[in-house]
Parts: sequence; structure tokens; C-alpha cells
Amino acid sequence: MGSILLSIGVNGFIIPHHLLDGGLMGIALIFYYFFSIPTGLSMISLSIPLYIFAFIYYRRYFYNSIFGVIFSSFFLDLFSFLSDRIQLPVLLSALVGGTFIGLGAGLILQAGVAGDGLDLFAQMVGVFTNVNVGIIIFVLDALVLLLGMKFFGLGIFLYSLLATIAVGFFTSILTIRYLE
Repeated sequence: MGSILLSIGVNGFIIPHHLLDGGLMGIALIFYYFFSIPTGLSMISLSIPLYIFAFIYYRRYFYNSIFGVIFSSFFLDLFSFLSDRIQLPVLLSALVGGTFIGLGAGLILQAGVAGDGLDLFAQMVGVFTNVNVGIIIFVLDALVLLLGMKFFGLGIFLYSLLATIAVGFFTSILTIRYLE
């Protein structure tokens, strides 16, 4: 269910306005916007090095999360038809898209699974540092957005930041008990 919510948020609300998400999803979106590479394919490809790291050093996280990246990538590409079906103003799309993505990511993380390699990294760091996983993801997402600002400008950056704040908020709410 989390992968489906995440996919609806990205395809239905983020992509139509060429907004960015953070983390590996944001990088996958940049590849999609510039090279038309499907976001799910890019995301799974970009996640491979982090999953190799998890396999070597944190096998439990690898085994728990491998299906998360597979399902998330699959549903991202499956729901790509939504990118031209939902027409909302950019501000509302950023908020609704961020909410869907945050709820999806939070559900995925609640299950002890990661949706992509950076979520897996955040999950490992969160458990070992007692820092909320949603906060870690928000910081990583913000770094990707700052990088993306160079390609897409301040307007897209600000709307994408708003979406990322919503993602971080809802992911944090759903992962509070995760660390207890």
C-alpha cells in the first residue's frame, strides 16, 4: 500500500509540474525530465550501491528492504499514466503529492522496509543513532533539492521544498513509533 501511495503522489502530482522529490527519487526524476528514463528504473538502478552496502554490512536491512525498492520501482512505472491525468495548481499539487509520498514512505518504513537506497540508508542511521527516520530523510531530500535548484530554478525548488516538507512531516508522524 505504501508503494502505491508513493507512486500516486509522484506520478499524479509531482511529475505534471516537473517538481522534484528528494533523495534517490529526486535524482530519478531529474533523469526522467532530462532523458525520459522511467523513474522506477532509475530509482532501482541508483539504489543498487546502497543495497550492496546493506548486504555486506547490515544483511537484515537488506533482506527486509529488497522488496521495498522492487515494489516501489514497479509501481512508479506502473502508475506513470497518472502524469497527465490529474490537473491541479502547482501549490496544491506540491502539498497533495508530498502528503501521498510521505504517507507511502511512512507506511513502507513502518513495515521495516525501505522504498529506495537512501531510505534504507536513513533507516540504518536512524536505528543506530535514535534520530527519527523521517528527519534523516528530510535532510537528505533537502540536499537533493538544493542540487536540483541549479537545473530547475528557484520557483520549482520552492514548490519542491514545500512537497518535501509535507513528505518529511507525514513520514515522521508514521515513523515515530518505529524507533521505540
